[in-house]
Amino acid sequence: TSTEALKSIVTINPQWLINCLSSVIRDASLHPFEIDEIHNLGLEKDVELLFHQALASRDILEYVWKNEQVDFLLNLMERLMLLSPWGFDKNECYLIPSLLNEKFNGQNSGTR
Repeated sequence: TSTEALKSIVTINPQWLINCLSSVIRDASLHPFEIDEIHNLGLEKDVELLFHQALASRDILEYVWKNEQVDFLLNLMERLMLLSPWGFDKNECYLIPSLLNEKFNGQNSGTR
């Protein structure tokens, strides 16, 4: 079933949607954030968390989406399995699997 946020928005410009999704799912080496702006907003740790652990804070998502339709985009990405709520700490955070860059090589897997 759709959420209220998904039911209330009709996307008539698909490029807007692609731009929003690609502002999160991106290669940091090819498309870095503006470092001065990130520093001024105090989002350095959020960016580091995003690209090193594939965890997006609500703050960084609001920043990249310019506070526009954040709940809609979160719901959409969750429904499309592009992100998953990550509730192991007090902060609202989301795992973005496509940003995980560690490859499983069978070592240190916890099995013998």
